[in-house]
Amino acid sequence: MSMNRAALMSVALGLSLSLGVDCSAGAPSVHYHVTGRISGPDGLWDYASVDEQSRRLLVGRQGGVLALDLDKPDTAVQLFASPVVHQVLPIGNGRLLATTGESNSLAILQDKPPNLIARVPVTGADPDSVAYDRKTGLAVTFNRGSRDVTLIDPLKATVVGSFGLPGAPEFSVADGNGIVYVNIADKAEVAVLDLALRKVVREIPLTGCEEPTGLALDPNTRLLLSACGNGVAKFVTPEGRDVATVRIGEGPDAAFIDARRRLAFIPSGGNGTLAVISLADPERISLVQTLKTQPGTRTGAVDPQTGQIYLPAGRLTPPVAPAKWPSVAPGSFAIIVVAP
Repeated sequence: MSMNRAALMSVALGLSLSLGVDCSAGAPSVHYHVTGRISGPDGLWDYASVDEQSRRLLVGRQGGVLALDLDKPDTAVQLFASPVVHQVLPIGNGRLLATTGESNSLAILQDKPPNLIARVPVTGADPDSVAYDRKTGLAVTFNRGSRDVTLIDPLKATVVGSFGLPGAPEFSVADGNGIVYVNIADKAEVAVLDLALRKVVREIPLTGCEEPTGLALDPNTRLLLSACGNGVAKFVTPEGRDVATVRIGEGPDAAFIDARRRLAFIPSGGNGTLAVISLADPERISLVQTLKTQPGTRTGAVDPQTGQIYLPAGRLTPPVAPAKWPSVAPGSFAIIVVAP
């Protein structure tokens, strides 16, 4: 979801919901809690990811890419300057991909020292999410404005293809073997892309889901997890079998999985909660904790090494004419740290 629309939705959804812990029978006992807040420059934000090689949290946001050293988490700093970055994705060897929606391009970055290697114009409009497939070596931008994808060779910094999508794309994830999945928000489904065939080969319906945003793929079970705008999480197989529906908070915009600890997480900005979901038994997926975070906190990432979760947050203020979008109150932006 674009950061402007998501932030506006977070404000509109309001700030209240009673919170607690829901431990289903047979599910493992977990207890996550907020352990700190790390300050950073103010501004709206979008997707977050963890680069395991550089040990950094990366956040796409207004102003560019924000980076946080996970081993020395003092202050988040600006890594790359750009008016808007929706997603920044590490692809190995110190390379990063960043979608810059306002310039309709994909930035290819070097992490250390920070350097812009190339800026590749996409074939469509408003690139939001980006996926990287290791088998083909291709980056795939999902262009929300034109409802299509652009295939880019990041080594050569060139466009190698494009094709249409069945609707408005949201978050995407690659399986590493030539298949990429993407939520289609206006059709409540997951589209399955075959990069060798360069087309959508299947559409998986998400029954009971409205406007799916965040998407994750469990490497152990191959289950897909979609976070839905109407406050549910859907688990489906890549073949289309409906496995589970779990109640979460309102207004989610991300979903991520800690494969080592067999847990999934969905932050919801409408009521400021983090849903903790057990994947210990794939046939009995269940909500095991609902943690209070902060209204507007809707994206994040987990450090697979420590299990700590990082949630960008800020106090959102309503739009002031002539501006169309909310802003972050001065001095309020921070990354919330959650630990088991």
